[in-house]
Amino acid sequence: MDIPNPPEHIREKFRCALLEGDEWGLLAANRAYEEFADLRRYALKMEQLVDHAEQAEIEDLRPEADALDDDDRGEFWAWHYPVHWDQVVRGMFRASTVTVITSFVETTLSQICRDVQLITQEELRPSDINGGVVEKRKKYLARFGGFALDRVSWKRIEDIVQIRNALVHANGSIEQCKNSSMIRGIISENKDLNEVYGAVSINKGYLEYCLGCVEDALSSLSTEMTELCSRQKRLSVKT
Repeated sequence: MDIPNPPEHIREKFRCALLEGDEWGLLAANRAYEEFADLRRYALKMEQLVDHAEQAEIEDLRPEADALDDDDRGEFWAWHYPVHWDQVVRGMFRASTVTVITSFVETTLSQICRDVQLITQEELRPSDINGGVVEKRKKYLARFGGFALDRVSWKRIEDIVQIRNALVHANGSIEQCKNSSMIRGIISENKDLNEVYGAVSINKGYLEYCLGCVEDALSSLSTEMTELCSRQKRLSVKT
């Protein structure tokens, strides 16, 4: 969904401020860095908290286990080991975090496209272009913003979106995805993704991978946006 435009006089004032320089962090591409830092902090801290909680539960059980002989101790752990941290908590947390990361990317791209539309005074909107959410915005930025988009970086972002779609729309079930062969291809290319009982399984490293991909994309988008503002400012001076 495109972001609604503010009144014309506000748009023009905002446009002039962007062209004069972004010292107040007006550009969406720059503001996103601050929000992304919080997202990264949340994802990594939650992984640590889950690890600590699992270890604490194991330590609570250890005295009871240590009081048993070797055979009984093995049976005790087989029955009481807190497998839910791996089988439930980590899986649900990582799936939801991939969803949050992807939503952040889509929202940021929409905001950047809004800035591009404002600066270039282009009437066409991303929604007027064919393709998925990310694809539309990628095309828009290249066509109207003159962004030099790195093919590998965008492929990684698009793959993350596909994994998110599998998690959200098919509860991770690969066979329930319309593009199941694509999902399996993405899984085969990333060591921190697995297919377990026909479903997408996410390792801790995949969250770090997603965060790294988004950070690289933000850096590139920020640079491209700054260069667009410089080009438009020069054009405004000439005219």
